[in-house]
Amino acid sequence: MKLDQRCIEIIDILLMQDGYMNIAKIAEQVETNERNVRYSLSKIDRFMEENKLEPLTRHPRKGVFLVEKKSIRPILSIFKQRMTPKKYQYSQEEIQNFLKLKMLISEEVIPTAYFEEVLFLSRTTILNHIRAIEGEVFLEDLNLEHKKRKGHYITGDTLLKCITFAKILIRSINIREFYNFINDDRIVSKHGELFFYNLFEYEYLQRAVEISHRLETNLNRGMDDQTYLTLLALLFKIVTKVEGDFENISNALSKIEPKYKNSLKILLNSVMQSDSKNQEEEIELFTRELCKKVGEVYKVDFFKGNSKFLEQIKNHVIFMVKRLRENITIENPIFEQFMKTNHEIFLVTSQICKELEPIIKVTVSNQEISFLAIYFFSEMEKFKTNQKTKPAILIVCVEGTAVASMIGAQIKKMFEFERIDTMPLRLLDKETIEKYDYVLSTVNIPDIRSEKILRINSYLYLDDIKLLQKHLQLKMKVQSIQPLNKFSKIIQLMMDNGHITNLSKLESDLLEVLTNDEYEASREVVPDFIFSPETVVYGEKANTWRQAIALGTDNLIAMDCIEPRYYENIMKSIRKYGSYMTVAPGVVLAHAGPEDGVLQDSLGVTVLNKGVSFYDRYNVPVQVIFTMAFQSKEAYLLVERLAQLALNSEKIRLLTEARSKQEIYQLVKATIV
Repeated sequence: MKLDQRCIEIIDILLMQDGYMNIAKIAEQVETNERNVRYSLSKIDRFMEENKLEPLTRHPRKGVFLVEKKSIRPILSIFKQRMTPKKYQYSQEEIQNFLKLKMLISEEVIPTAYFEEVLFLSRTTILNHIRAIEGEVFLEDLNLEHKKRKGHYITGDTLLKCITFAKILIRSINIREFYNFINDDRIVSKHGELFFYNLFEYEYLQRAVEISHRLETNLNRGMDDQTYLTLLALLFKIVTKVEGDFENISNALSKIEPKYKNSLKILLNSVMQSDSKNQEEEIELFTRELCKKVGEVYKVDFFKGNSKFLEQIKNHVIFMVKRLRENITIENPIFEQFMKTNHEIFLVTSQICKELEPIIKVTVSNQEISFLAIYFFSEMEKFKTNQKTKPAILIVCVEGTAVASMIGAQIKKMFEFERIDTMPLRLLDKETIEKYDYVLSTVNIPDIRSEKILRINSYLYLDDIKLLQKHLQLKMKVQSIQPLNKFSKIIQLMMDNGHITNLSKLESDLLEVLTNDEYEASREVVPDFIFSPETVVYGEKANTWRQAIALGTDNLIAMDCIEPRYYENIMKSIRKYGSYMTVAPGVVLAHAGPEDGVLQDSLGVTVLNKGVSFYDRYNVPVQVIFTMAFQSKEAYLLVERLAQLALNSEKIRLLTEARSKQEIYQLVKATIV
């Protein structure tokens, strides 16, 4: 039970009274009406009962009297230190993340009144927020249910709920503050207060932490932060259901429900490497063939003096295969950024993985492929850097090893360092920091003060580069910019010898020519496919993202380009992998597999008159949908060029401003053909 500011003021007033106090006088002192005072007194009674104290004593004429003055003082003091009772204006994102986390970690129906009390919001506002998160819950392959007169709850696979909980928790809070809360019940932010005290009962959380440490020791395996938080969430659910100290884990597990036991078994098995000789041979073959084929494309020998890289990628494949076989999904937090700048290596890695899938007998998802592509991108960047003596750097990255490798690759393009190590945030301490010249962290570390710690984003932006230049004082690598050195001279000559009406446009066009390799070679010819003004849907309205996708697929179905099941397979992919088809703000590349109902290579374009939410990271309503249905091997050229078009914000703007199907058709055709 949380006390608000008025309740605390009333308790403070009653503590100063030797006897009863009239309700009218209390109302006068706290500057409210008697009805509100009576409501607050009822909340105080519940607070007293929860702390095993006698409730307030009431007299019809005298008023109320606080009997347990001596006992309530220390409890109230601790409460004031830990909680900020004043109303706080939480952001929309904070509110919706809290709603999702509470329903994911709880095994009970959560009453709407609970959220009203915790968030200081009206019932209508709470219900509006719950409706807003329903689509996001669906994309995680879970369901948001409502039980009449009871409240709301999330249903679905237990382990998937814990995985989703860990994923959202990492995005919602400073994980370092959470680890501090685990260690000593210490919170330094209002944000942490909302999440930690309302999501977890501290006693059960401590038991879950203790068991997780024993399991980690017994397995002799390290876990990254996301896996550790998933395990912690699952154990928290278990210890709230099972009595006992879990001293003997095997005996304790025999008492728990099958859904918890199976989930724990799957999670722990995913942490352990497989001991099966056959699986080891399959993974070894897959890894070597993958490195060989990617190397052939980029003319890089990944085997030459590169045992550390081969070991890293093999270990990643081991865990990847385990995740895929156990239907455990992970999300690459920099998927969109990586796709924007490194789409080619993703497509190459994806194509090779599809060829090699029969070896490991699993289908590799786009998210998993993106991690492999990051490994190869990072390693290829190493070939471009020299080996001078450089500072030792530690990257603390909650998002995982692959993202840390991506950060390292970005840094190596511009700076020099001796080595780069990574470490889960929860293992970082002052002694570790002393072993490195610099520590780059993707989250704030409020409890450790050191000039060595530099806060960066999980994908380096311009501000991060400036920070590294200023603080690391490393030598920036010099790139060849000879063509650009001529740029200003060209502009000046044109100004001296002709009349320029739009200098900015001319500068932009010339800069593109000087920096774009496309002008150096002829473009490959795309294969034949069905695309015409008839495959364009223009000016239609959609109320949901499902309806928006159906507009494009229904049109292609009517033209005998795809079967009706193609739409259903798109829905399955979105449900399984999330909103990865949203490749740029407001743009979706809707597609399923070539075997999922494609009759003829075809392309549909849907331009809505008003955007619709796809619950993606961009949080921008989608207005343009490319419905891709390709089955020929040569169609990869079309996919690549459509992706380039989707990432060109100026051309997408022209599509949304077009006034006819013919205009949309001409714009798209001119770009991709």
